[in-house]
Amino acid sequence: MTMGSLLMQFLVTTYSSVKEKQARDFERARYNEEHDALTGLYNYEAYGKEIKRLSSSSQDYNIIMFDIDHFKQINDTYGHLEGNGVLQYFGTCLEDYTHTKVDDSALVYRFGGEEFCVIMPKMKQERVKEYFLNFQAELKKARYQTEDGRSVELTFSGGIASTGKSAGISSAMKKADNALYQAKNLGRARIEVSYEN
Repeated sequence: MTMGSLLMQFLVTTYSSVKEKQARDFERARYNEEHDALTGLYNYEAYGKEIKRLSSSSQDYNIIMFDIDHFKQINDTYGHLEGNGVLQYFGTCLEDYTHTKVDDSALVYRFGGEEFCVIMPKMKQERVKEYFLNFQAELKKARYQTEDGRSVELTFSGGIASTGKSAGISSAMKKADNALYQAKNLGRARIEVSYEN
């Protein structure tokens, strides 16, 4: 009887351990599927899922696109490991700033390369621009420090668009992307707005 009870307890414990490990493995796989391995931010796949979800939402949103300026030059000057460090640093700074100073419900994505995106509940575009111009100033002031102690000034170009009567989420995304490229064409280290009609 005692041996039977011990065996039953062993089997129950083993089964529970296996189920817990399966649950952890599932959560880890789901996390890895939706998060960028380098920065820990949501990735492009997670963005795609969110866009599908938001396309049926009645709420309006701001889309803000970011591109780190002269990133190829950073890689060429300091090496690809430092380039990865810059991406991690920028991603962390962007997420922290967005959640503490702008909107803690905002979603922050890395699309790949040096491109990032924020989706947040709608507020006036000029206010959004002001927030992220302040982020630009903070980022420039803080400066990224390389492993060998060199100080690197980082800037970014940005584009802002909003959903509304004339633009759904996919249309707003395209407008934000166009505004980003306008910012780059106008000299970088600036944010352009695609104003609503």
